Amino acid sequence: MITTIDTLVSSDISSVTVDDTPSTTGMTVTPNRDHLRVDLMKYSKVASLHVATSLSHSDRRSQVMGAFQMVGCGRLAKLTNTGTLRPLNRCHQRSCPICAGIRGRQYTHRVTKALDNMTHTLADESAAQLMPDAQKMIGLKITLNSGEACELSNIRTRLTIMHSTWTRLLRTSKLKDVLLGALRSTEITQCSTSMANPHMHCLIMLPLDSDVIDLENHIRRYWSRTIRRAVKKAESISEHNTSASVGAVSELYRHSIQDCQEWISYSTKGSYDLTSEVKIATHSETSSQFWIEVDRAIKGLRLISTSGQLKAALALVKSEEKEAPRLTDGELPTPTHEWSHKTGSYTLISEVTHGDINPFVLSQASSYLRPSPLFSAIAAAEVRQALNDLDERALRSKMERALNSGSHDTIKLFTSLFISSSSKVGIDPGGHPHHSESPEIDRPIIKVFNGPLPVTNSEK
Repeated sequence: MITTIDTLVSSDISSVTVDDTPSTTGMTVTPNRDHLRVDLMKYSKVASLHVATSLSHSDRRSQVMGAFQMVGCGRLAKLTNTGTLRPLNRCHQRSCPICAGIRGRQYTHRVTKALDNMTHTLADESAAQLMPDAQKMIGLKITLNSGEACELSNIRTRLTIMHSTWTRLLRTSKLKDVLLGALRSTEITQCSTSMANPHMHCLIMLPLDSDVIDLENHIRRYWSRTIRRAVKKAESISEHNTSASVGAVSELYRHSIQDCQEWISYSTKGSYDLTSEVKIATHSETSSQFWIEVDRAIKGLRLISTSGQLKAALALVKSEEKEAPRLTDGELPTPTHEWSHKTGSYTLISEVTHGDINPFVLSQASSYLRPSPLFSAIAAAEVRQALNDLDERALRSKMERALNSGSHDTIKLFTSLFISSSSKVGIDPGGHPHHSESPEIDRPIIKVFNGPLPVTNSEK
């Protein structure tokens, strides 16, 4: 899965623990898995920067502008009361590791709640002990792929084939009569410089008395035969090996909500597990062309899908979330940490200096060895963003001094400046905000903005 949730999500879904110790390298791989979990947000940010620099070499403007937005994803974060760090700004790009991780945790949370709304109860749950066997269900874990690895240019073809074959598999007579619910999550990993391995992690909910062995044999035969025939036709090849197209097929260790949650969390984690030192290193070695092709391939595709009762129960959970009260403007969280490009970690905002901020990440990542067809568009976008950031920081500094000065006239002028500037924000053809100045209105205010503030008694 290169798999929206609102920016303001609950800390138990999107939070990660923060490590305030700065790192001298952008990403340090350690053998301690607990330490990796603590630094998950840092590694997610490093991974998103890698994907962004990869997409910046695309010849499609939409991908380049998506890379520009991805650089800013997770730049600001808030430290919660539980000692976890939560990203406050999102790019919502489907190939962004930060957004994919949040979507995965969100989906896991929703599906876990949806299991309680199904007609059957997982067999090992305490509530199921007093129920008849006819009301109990079990979970079957399945890993599927399209056989032999494919060329990067064929990723979308393989994904389309796998998704359609999965839908037809659930409609076969052997499964249709016993299926209670199902989930599939798609992932794409790189095998070599020019090859990829698209695959799916699936969960099927069945009645307790189901013949698991017979169903496993049916799944293996149907999937292997159908995938082989579809790939040969779509790619115009004479042979295609699908002997390993069906991986492990097994029941949950315990048929409980906790075990379901663990499998769903693993399935929706994203293409690379950033709590694994091996996967972190593997992610950093992926090529630019791989991410360019992946980003193109997944456009418009549903990478996570549910079926049966689970789909209906999930829809009910989503409708309840829509009816839940939303935060008001006064409850919006204030960022406490900001990403430092200098240290490769999150730093307290009060300690961030100009040296920690690099507004030209994509421009500086360009190389003569890798062409950047839209380098001029990248540079122009980064310059505009840098200027906007400078203006924002200057305005924030002036406003703080104005508030501390106790001068009501000065505060009134700054408020007028903020309102007039906000009202004249427009969008240029490239999709970026720009500000237009009305000289007859703003010049008196700008004089105060650029001039010295009144000296307060505390500053004398």
